[in-house]
Amino acid sequence: MNFDELMRGVTPSLGPFGDSLGPKLVMILGLVWILCLAGAVGFVMKGGLEFAASRGGRRPGDAADGVMDIGIPVFALVILAIIPAIVTAVV
Repeated sequence: MNFDELMRGVTPSLGPFGDSLGPKLVMILGLVWILCLAGAVGFVMKGGLEFAASRGGRRPGDAADGVMDIGIPVFALVILAIIPAIVTAVV
């Protein structure tokens, strides 16, 4: 069994919300979700680079700030990753 066979009948939707929202609004919601996800990944990468630079420069005060710069976007990534599961569970 390959991936194509597994995904044969799968279509993305928002279940009952998709009918009431319309295809354009569903597309806009998907675009907003993916942009938020990409933004959170960008902030995680930025925080990681700042943390690595502060550790390399022997600046412990900046390292603590770098950890916070990583922690909040990671939390946002977790929440954004859970949203499709919550929508599926509600449907």
